[in-house]
Amino acid sequence: MIVEAQISIQGSKAAVWDAITTIEKASEIVSGIDGIEVVEKPARGLVGLRWRETRTLFGKPATAEKWITDAVENEFYKTRAESDGFVFLCTKTISERGGGVMLTEIHEFMPQTIVRKMMAIPMRQQRLDPSHQQAEKASYPDVFRRRNSSPTSFADIQRIDVSALDVSAAEREKVYEDAWRKGGFHLAGTTE
Repeated sequence: MIVEAQISIQGSKAAVWDAITTIEKASEIVSGIDGIEVVEKPARGLVGLRWRETRTLFGKPATAEKWITDAVENEFYKTRAESDGFVFLCTKTISERGGGVMLTEIHEFMPQTIVRKMMAIPMRQQRLDPSHQQAEKASYPDVFRRRNSSPTSFADIQRIDVSALDVSAAEREKVYEDAWRKGGFHLAGTTE
């Protein structure tokens, strides 16, 4: 799955580059990062920089080790992480645009095991236009609140407490089609 996002920042290219490459201070800049622990720092440049990044996922802390695999100063850098049967790649690029700086991030995750590949099938593999991204982001506070207060962390999935064998074929088909359209864990989590 590939997710791409862009943001226009009023500031100099050098200042934006400094902000996105000062990894040890990322938790002060990025609200989703709880903590950073630098593991290895190269003698010069960014390539080879390794760190452990902790975020809260589904109400619980999750830590992944990341490292920079490629970089061109004041242009881009690429990171890689491997965790729980997935490889996560990220490219951060900056460019001057309209008197400011455009920061573009491309996140790609690639399942490595058969189980993870099966989990990735219903995740709505599609590019999201900026208006759809904004609409989704507007619901984040409510979704995160419900997930963090749920014992299973999947509070946005509405479970149907009836056996699939107790309803008509048309009703079953509608439930499965709706779950497939929503993607993610809805397909597995909505039915008995």
